[in-house]
Amino acid sequence: MIWLLFIGIIGYFAYIGNIWGMLITILIGMFMLSRGGSDKNSGNSGKHTSGRGKGQSDNSGLHNQKRNRVQTSSPASAKPFAHQTVAVSKDKAQKEEYIRGDIHGYYTDPDALYIQRLEKEELENRERARKSAAKAESENRKRRDLEEKARILRRHNAEHWRIKAVEDELGRSYSERQWEDQKEDYEPECSECNNWKSQCRCCNSCERYPCQCCYRCKSYPCECCDTCNDHPCQCCRSCDSYPCECCRECGEADCRCCSTCDTYPCRCCNTCDDYPCRCCRHCDDYPCQCCRSCGEYPCECCGGCGNPYRYCRCDD
Repeated sequence: MIWLLFIGIIGYFAYIGNIWGMLITILIGMFMLSRGGSDKNSGNSGKHTSGRGKGQSDNSGLHNQKRNRVQTSSPASAKPFAHQTVAVSKDKAQKEEYIRGDIHGYYTDPDALYIQRLEKEELENRERARKSAAKAESENRKRRDLEEKARILRRHNAEHWRIKAVEDELGRSYSERQWEDQKEDYEPECSECNNWKSQCRCCNSCERYPCQCCYRCKSYPCECCDTCNDHPCQCCRSCDSYPCECCRECGEADCRCCSTCDTYPCRCCNTCDDYPCRCCRHCDDYPCQCCRSCGEYPCECCGGCGNPYRYCRCDD
């Protein structure tokens, strides 16, 4: 009945055109509706709790909390979400690819980690081989320097204790020292490097010291091209020059392009021998053979008066 009364009041205000009255009536109705709903809920809750004691209400509250926990943490509701996360992580792991050279990067994919470990081992082995080669080279250089020093000391008849000190660093035995002392009497010397034949430093190709082989072709005498100064020769096969001097249009050393149109094959007109063509568009000839009166080929002038037909006066 109250709602019918409110509807009637709103209709009356709408009929007389009082907007403020309609708004006030609507606000009052909303306020009464909210009050009535809150009183009804409080009354219902009082009725339900009136038949229970204090301990029973507390137990029901604990029971409701446990039930809410079970519902929120139930495996049935959590299982799909867990499967979804596992699927997403698997997709990410499958899409993850190793970037070559990124040996310090962080990866989770087993294949990417395996490739990264292999590349690390390869780099470590390469660095280890480089260091060992450098160390061996330095040791060989040091040994050659000591051998050269001992040879110079022997040749200049230096003190015995100086020669012995150098040979101690080389680690030579007594027989080796005796051989080095008597080597000049038995082993010949090389005429190029002035060393004994067993320690000759001459190049195997040019048999000279220092080596005089070309650094490009690695041979003596030099076999590089006289034009391009390179080995193998990079000169053009057509013009035999470097850089190539062939024509870009015809691709030949002796240019075969037309002197008029500068193209190959020639594009000049067969009638006027010129490019672009200068022949007449009507008669297709050079010089033009069209009639000067009518401008046509063949001539269409009147045979009697000699004028074009549009100006003919023979009938007059």
